[in-house]
Amino acid sequence: MKRIFIIFAVTLLMIMNLMAIGESGGSIFNFNAGARAASMAGVFIAKADDVNTIFYNPAGMVNIGSYELGFTYDKNIADIRNAIVTFVAPIQEIGSIGIGIIHSTIQRDINNSIEGEAIKVYDLAGILGYSYAITKELLIGGNIKYLNSQLGEYSSWAMGIDIGVLYYLNKNISLGLVGQNIGTGIKFDSEETKLPIKAGLGANYEAINIEGHTVTIGSDIRYNFVDNYMETGIGVEYLYNEMFGIRLGYMLEANSLNGLTAGAGVKSVVDDMVLRFDYAFLPKLWQEGDFDSSHMISFSVAF
Repeated sequence: MKRIFIIFAVTLLMIMNLMAIGESGGSIFNFNAGARAASMAGVFIAKADDVNTIFYNPAGMVNIGSYELGFTYDKNIADIRNAIVTFVAPIQEIGSIGIGIIHSTIQRDINNSIEGEAIKVYDLAGILGYSYAITKELLIGGNIKYLNSQLGEYSSWAMGIDIGVLYYLNKNISLGLVGQNIGTGIKFDSEETKLPIKAGLGANYEAINIEGHTVTIGSDIRYNFVDNYMETGIGVEYLYNEMFGIRLGYMLEANSLNGLTAGAGVKSVVDDMVLRFDYAFLPKLWQEGDFDSSHMISFSVAF
């Protein structure tokens, strides 16, 4: 199984290197999705165990044992607002199927006016994912993505794929590998930009599991082949009886002096439904000295 994981990683990196030239568009695929993962600096490639894993590593959808529906609202920086809907359905002996929808818009329509008229700017993305457990230790998954972008009177579309692998070394340690946004470019008028083609590697370790107290520590490394930069981060989650969680993270990223993230979440069981609410706070101190912040809330129901 380790040999399969290594062969897949090398092949994926070769494909991405060949495809990635230039400057990327499709910034909607650079945002974090889901407050739980965001509060851990987006470190989720190897954790991959809730409804939003379709955005980080589609292989993890197998970990969701019931139907789960999620909603996220993200008050992002620069007046960007993101609304996200996700759904995962396990199908016995076949695998798991997932759907993700993201709508991203700029609230004040890009400052923005030409001769007093507002410019409408938004992205709408749809994702269809599938995952399957080859063995208990080795999970695989993939996504097909569609993106529609609107910039004033111009519109464009693009398609791409994600490929993910999740491997459990033992009950405490997991490794994840993902390739994202491998596909067509976005073309406005005569200018074309590629999607942000990325490769990511993650590790997750359950450090403590004693009498209802659980602490996991994870780390991700992601490389953008088109824009030629790397991000790395670490995320920590503390759970009490799996009903209350506190999370922290730190991400090293381009142009930001502060990659600290934080959040919390609660879970409740009502009849046969499991309800979860999560919040993430993402402050930003930019190299130019400006301060900004994002707030994200997520709600999910498993049934």
